[in-house]
Amino acid sequence: MKLKHLFYAIATLPLLFSCEPEVAVTGIAIDPSSVTLTEIGQEQTLTVTLAPEGAKGDVIWESSNTAVVTVEGSGLTAVITAVGKGTAKITASVGIFSGECNVVVKDEEGGNGELDEGNGSKDAPYNVTQVLGFFEGSASLPKGVWATGYIVGGVKTGDKGTIESNDDIVFGTEGIRATAVLIADSKDVTEFTQCVIVNLPTGAIRSAINLADNAGNLHKKVSVFGNVARYFAVPGVRDLTDFVLDKEVDPNVLLDASFATGQDGFSIVNVLLPTELERVWYHNAQYTQMAAGSFANNRNYKSEAWLISPAINLSNVTNATLSFQHAGKQFGAPVTNLTIQVSTTYTTGAINAADWTEIAIPNHLEGETNTFKSAGDMDLTPYCGQSNVRVAFKYTSTDESGGNWYVKNVTVK
Repeated sequence: MKLKHLFYAIATLPLLFSCEPEVAVTGIAIDPSSVTLTEIGQEQTLTVTLAPEGAKGDVIWESSNTAVVTVEGSGLTAVITAVGKGTAKITASVGIFSGECNVVVKDEEGGNGELDEGNGSKDAPYNVTQVLGFFEGSASLPKGVWATGYIVGGVKTGDKGTIESNDDIVFGTEGIRATAVLIADSKDVTEFTQCVIVNLPTGAIRSAINLADNAGNLHKKVSVFGNVARYFAVPGVRDLTDFVLDKEVDPNVLLDASFATGQDGFSIVNVLLPTELERVWYHNAQYTQMAAGSFANNRNYKSEAWLISPAINLSNVTNATLSFQHAGKQFGAPVTNLTIQVSTTYTTGAINAADWTEIAIPNHLEGETNTFKSAGDMDLTPYCGQSNVRVAFKYTSTDESGGNWYVKNVTVK
């Protein structure tokens, strides 16, 4: 019997010594660590490497945004699938250890989802994905840099001082504050975690960019210069000192002058400028508008000044419409000293009244108001076929009566 037991013991020794202890996981890496997908339905395989060599464990795969990309994992490999434009993180974890892969889904042809990585300069601004990335590590946030994105919405009006969910955001133009806009890498983003909030300081920057007063800025691309920092407790850009607001070219628009940053090609001709006045028409940079006034030294002065558009080519159209927004104050009603004039012969220099024809302003000012309103549509069809059409804003005042006229967003289409 002893020999039999000894035989079994010897026979099992190799089995006992062949069982190696399981190696614990101390780290995870995903290859590749970043992926860009350029069309919906496109797939990519990800592979996990566990550290140290020989480590084993059950890998759990997750997507931070299944509306952008989904993931199906099996052990050390997984397949991700593009579902919609935007950004997401794919996480592979074993216990307390995890690895990440940053995924961007964009339009290969550019469009709303185009992403160009920048270096923070004006010519190569950081995109929104890059700005969001600055908040993921412990490194200091960059200051004095350019960032860019599409304006997709704003912060709801109210007293709340933090953004915690999409309920605090309006991806549109109604019911929002003028103090901030949200920018994203794609025009169709509707998730606040894919956005950067831009704080708009009082003055020209806020006046030109904010959606509450400029609904047409929705989905326009803007570049801003400032400091990367949290605002409303979420990633943002603050302390702006400069901006560039891109205009989308509409072939049907023959004249587009917002006066956001200057006179937009308009010229000023003073027919009567008293020595007591330095100017009548001028560009008001703080409020991004053209303004006219003749009040100084606590009195009104007699004046006449014209704000004249560059040449508008109507030779290839059969109908055209002029529109603009205006406001004013210290006028009596009805207002008769602010008129729109049109010429097909004027080029430059002195004003010859015979060259100009007055056209009616449908929604003229009505006395005391500083609130901008549409002046209505003014028909320029009688001037179609002409290549040198000029529109002028004629301001006149007397020693007894004057006022301020504010004009912006002049278009002919």
